Amino acid sequence: MQNAENPIPRRRGRPCKEPPWLKEVAEMVGRGTPLRRALWSLNVYHFTESEMKNLYRLKKFREYYETAKIAYFREWGRLPGSRYTSRGERLLAALEMRGQLDGFLGPPR
Repeated sequence: MQNAENPIPRRRGRPCKEPPWLKEVAEMVGRGTPLRRALWSLNVYHFTESEMKNLYRLKKFREYYETAKIAYFREWGRLPGSRYTSRGERLLAALEMRGQLDGFLGPPR
């Protein structure tokens, strides 16, 4: 439906909620940092593999990612290279997350 004062049609459905860290993570990924490492740098440890893949599907994430990638290209004259998180980094993140959960829930009985 259209309003008389607003000629743009209203989009249906629930509006997407944008987490406060989304723009910063997308910009880091656009500059070549792996998504997992970008999340860890902001102390976000609670994502599963499927949830991390779903982040790439968010329209806002893709928008921020593309603008950061273009800015990187304009600054350096090349596209950012791909980097990977090592197994040690993954293990360290799992231990960190476990420590945070133990601190939050209390010591195991």
